[in-house]
Amino acid sequence: MKKKIFFAVFIPYFLLLIVIFGVYFGYRSSYSLSVTETTLRDAFNIVKEESVYIIQNYENYENRLKKKVSNYEIGTFFYAWLLRTNGEEIAVSSNKSRNDPDELQTNRDLFINKIKSNQPYGYYSDKSDKNYKFVIYSALDPTDLVIACVADIPKSSIPQAEGLDIKLIFLFLTLLALGLFASLWFSQYIANPWTKLTAYAAMVFNESAPPESPVFKDSELDGMVFFLDGIDSKKIVYVDEDRNNITHLHGMSFLEKELFDKIEKKDEFAVCEIAINFLIAYQNRYGNRKADDLIRFSAMCIESACDEFGVQGQPVYHVDKGRFVIVTTPAKSVDIIKQAIKMFDKNIKMFYDQSDFDKGCIVSKDSDGKIGTFPITCLISGIATNKYIPLIHPLQISYITNEILIYLSSRDYSCYLTDRRTVDRTPYTKSAQTETSEEGQ
Repeated sequence: MKKKIFFAVFIPYFLLLIVIFGVYFGYRSSYSLSVTETTLRDAFNIVKEESVYIIQNYENYENRLKKKVSNYEIGTFFYAWLLRTNGEEIAVSSNKSRNDPDELQTNRDLFINKIKSNQPYGYYSDKSDKNYKFVIYSALDPTDLVIACVADIPKSSIPQAEGLDIKLIFLFLTLLALGLFASLWFSQYIANPWTKLTAYAAMVFNESAPPESPVFKDSELDGMVFFLDGIDSKKIVYVDEDRNNITHLHGMSFLEKELFDKIEKKDEFAVCEIAINFLIAYQNRYGNRKADDLIRFSAMCIESACDEFGVQGQPVYHVDKGRFVIVTTPAKSVDIIKQAIKMFDKNIKMFYDQSDFDKGCIVSKDSDGKIGTFPITCLISGIATNKYIPLIHPLQISYITNEILIYLSSRDYSCYLTDRRTVDRTPYTKSAQTETSEEGQ
């Protein structure tokens, strides 16, 4: 037990520590280089604006630009350049030419190759073994001059960009050691009482526990033992038999209980039965596992829609393999169904092969084993409400919603229909539909 508790505490802590430091290292590295690039771009914009101004307002602009660029001071590793489009160098910041002529020559060769390859505008970066190099440049129309700013920075000057350093390694090891000692202490502190409590709980449920146990002295454990002593295992009722094995949602018995409660209280309510259309064809094409995934996804869409437009935590009942039922108010029923359909249609693509989805249909078998072409699966819903006629029994409600679903089952798109018939109970057919019914997509 002690080892289990130790690993249960330490392993998540260790993984969390690695994730945090990994994210921090990546962020610090990218941030350091982005600051350098931002500084370079800001400096270049200033140099370019001043150069354009000189060209537009002075006849002897080339001499003025030479002087400007030669005396331009951006920073230790930043400098400005003035060249012609044929690669001829006109001027370069004097501090760079004095401090590092070899590196300047290397950069000049790279930069002149860029210009000679008919790239008078652009930005490029190069990360060698020793340096970070960033260059941004632009031709100065209508002249044949090109202005550029270069950041040529030794990696030793930006240690943050390289990720690990001694201080951070030390911090990581320190936090790792603290987590190790804390996990050891916690496992030692909790293991012995937990083992005793587990053994005593087993004795309680097996009805072999002594009336009073002198094992536990701690007040909190005494309270837990008192609680366990008060449990009568014979009175425990398990209600999970009604849950669906795929979605773990409650089924018909819980639904009937809620419907009888609504009918007895004479509340105004709506019952929405939602079915996955063409599910059998989908299952025969893609198999049971993917069909179960589709059913779980449909349940998630309906639950999410209930949380958003209905009541938080509103139950969704799974009454058949591809059928769900929700009980809500007439004012909220349509909004819930619309949202569930919207989520379903938006994401149904991920349950199909790309070729099948592009065709908009699949070749499969129906429930009778006949081969045919079936559309992409969709949600259809029948809504029964006591707003127009009395609803007095779950069988009556089921008849109405099932009738609507049969009517909608030929549709190749997601849709819903609210039953608004009052007196005339003419069945829904493909050729006739009452004026008071409503269909939505």
